[in-house]
Amino acid sequence: AGVSGEIQDLEDALQGLEYYGDENFNTEDAANFEQLIIHINDQANSDVNQVDPSDPVDPQRLIARTTLPITVNPINDAPEITTPDPWHLDIDEDDLAGLTLGSISVGDLDDIMDPDEIELQITLAVDHGGLILSDQTGLDLVNQTPAAGDGIAPAYDATETTYQSITVYGTIAELNAALPSLKYWGDQDFNTGTLAETLHITLNDMGNTDYQTPGWPAVSVDPNVPTVLIDTADIPIIVNPKNDAPVIQTTGVADEVDEDDPAGLLLAPIVVSDLDDIHDPNDIQLQLKLAVDHGGLAADLATLAPNTSVALS
Repeated sequence: AGVSGEIQDLEDALQGLEYYGDENFNTEDAANFEQLIIHINDQANSDVNQVDPSDPVDPQRLIARTTLPITVNPINDAPEITTPDPWHLDIDEDDLAGLTLGSISVGDLDDIMDPDEIELQITLAVDHGGLILSDQTGLDLVNQTPAAGDGIAPAYDATETTYQSITVYGTIAELNAALPSLKYWGDQDFNTGTLAETLHITLNDMGNTDYQTPGWPAVSVDPNVPTVLIDTADIPIIVNPKNDAPVIQTTGVADEVDEDDPAGLLLAPIVVSDLDDIHDPNDIQLQLKLAVDHGGLAADLATLAPNTSVALS
């Protein structure tokens, strides 16, 4: 911008001069140099040979020029998690092939201006299953919590250990190279009939990049610095139910009676169950048949629910 005026007017105007950097711009990288350039043209005032005082290129003009470096300190920008929108994820119960969760990427605007590659920390977790991040090239592993730690694990754990939570950190390029290898397996016999399953993603920028981060300008690898910014995403996973076989338990049932004993033999406790009933929002129904080869059976049918169907033979 250029203006002309008397010296006092120019000085008065300069008292209110303010600078604003471009959005997300800073000068941490020496290549991003910022400066105020001040250029004064006296328009040949006062010179006996002045041609035209309004002509900025009068041959008698004299010019002063100076520059003032401006340092723009970096202030942290939040990291970003990117996933497809919408993103429909589903897998069948006890599917040993697993579900690939490879459409996650991460980024951070601070990486553009930082002369070093900044590092981010990511935590990947599920509620009722296990994860494997098979490609961790270049990443630092912070923590892995085995899926079996809560007493229930995917059937796939017989082949390879899966993890309910995985935390790693690395550069943006390293993380984006690793994330396509992420896979999920649901806990054995689990489906989302009554309980929800969610992939939880937490991205921590460890204070990169902010001049107030302890140790700056070195790249921070501490997720607990006060300048930390975090992005999160929660992605639902549908686990489709697959039929599990019902179970009959006869442990402890008496199996001996005297010939012609009028008291009969109490066949208890016979217990029937089905794992599918755990995750079905409704009470599932089973069909029970009881038979003997050389005798008869009696049961108190009054204890059955009103909607129970009974066939006697």
